[in-house]
Amino acid sequence: FEKQVRDSMIYADRKRKKTIAMAVDALRSCGMSRFHIEVGHADFFRSLAEQMSMPEDEVEQMRACIEGKNYALLNDLLEPYKGQDAYAALKRLPYLFGGVEVLDEAEELAGSCDSLEYLRQLYSELAAAGYGALVRFDLGLVHQIDYYTGVVFRGYVEGVGSPVLSGGRYDHLVERFGRPAEATGFAVDVDAVGSCLSASVPKLEIVVHYEQG
Repeated sequence: FEKQVRDSMIYADRKRKKTIAMAVDALRSCGMSRFHIEVGHADFFRSLAEQMSMPEDEVEQMRACIEGKNYALLNDLLEPYKGQDAYAALKRLPYLFGGVEVLDEAEELAGSCDSLEYLRQLYSELAAAGYGALVRFDLGLVHQIDYYTGVVFRGYVEGVGSPVLSGGRYDHLVERFGRPAEATGFAVDVDAVGSCLSASVPKLEIVVHYEQG
């Protein structure tokens, strides 16, 4: 039984790695050249929040501050909890984005944990498959819609301020509709991708109006 569970977890992890690789390939196939995928993990924020003696409504407010990178409001919200175990890590969380060195800083602040180890392994395997240069990290990617259960990711194109792709792992979402199933997926914002390609899309230059007859 233990071997079956372990094999199932390995298979699920492979699917998630393939999903991120597929996200990269999807943007490439759309004609994107200067883009990257930012990866985070939903459990990292949850594990930090659980260490704080903070009411649930304030936890959700903190989540919104981190997601929106509202540094000033986050500092004000955390000030009464200064000295608690996860205070320093949560205060720094919106700044933890960039290359693989972000995971080192996160570990210094919060200690080693499963979510950080998972991201290291994920990056190692994606890099070995040739996707490393297009993968970055954002540990402040916490999502206000809290149904993600593991890795989360977004795709960004150079020169566009909002994500053109978004996805992650949501193992408990499908069971709400009657069938338990692990799931990982993503969606592409077609309009956002189209706006990135506007230079190569023919534009309307002349309109000729005529009446019937």
